[in-house]
Amino acid sequence: LVENGRVLHSPEDFDCGELEQALEKCRVWKLREMKLPHAIDCSYNLSSLLYQDYCSLKNSPKISESTLQLAYATSVIRSVNGLADQLQQNRALAAPVSYLCQQLGLPGWIVDLRHESAHNELPSLPSLRLAAHTLLLFFHERYWMVIQGHREERHEHATLLIKDYITAAVREHRNNLLTVVTITEQQKREENQAEESDTPEKQTFEDEDISWMEENFYAALHRPAKKNAKKK
Repeated sequence: LVENGRVLHSPEDFDCGELEQALEKCRVWKLREMKLPHAIDCSYNLSSLLYQDYCSLKNSPKISESTLQLAYATSVIRSVNGLADQLQQNRALAAPVSYLCQQLGLPGWIVDLRHESAHNELPSLPSLRLAAHTLLLFFHERYWMVIQGHREERHEHATLLIKDYITAAVREHRNNLLTVVTITEQQKREENQAEESDTPEKQTFEDEDISWMEENFYAALHRPAKKNAKKK
């Protein structure tokens, strides 16, 4: 009922199997935790009571009207008192329950119904059923929808982080590939340059060597002839 982010307007609208699974999950939560949040605990109690009431109308054995009245009245009292207590804890002075529930946006007739259930005769069963359903809608809007909104925001944030991580990882991988290719090409160019430079350097050295030998050879030939001419 609350797990799927919706509250159904009539028992005929929901799948009993899905609701039983949701109630079973809440029972597991109650076993694991010493004290559940007030909204979860009341949502579970109200949903379970509405479901039992529906099953009693469709199947046997039937639950007596007085038993249902007492169960609904107890759930309404606990739901309203729990909401008021949460606001009362933050106040230095005590405030009326009706005032505190008004601050929360809870309908005033439910507060009056809670007062009748606690101090006077139990209200009629249709009124208590309507109060239980209205409280369930209240918890749905003020708690479960807020939780769902936070969950969607976290999901979107996580999705963006994953996309950014993948983009950065792909970019880094491409840069690494480009670096490897660049280094490989540079190494090849250096090897090619080294191979090409070997032959010209040898040729240049040989040309310089030959030119040096020619200059010194001619110098050696002409120098003695000049000395002999001076002696004569």
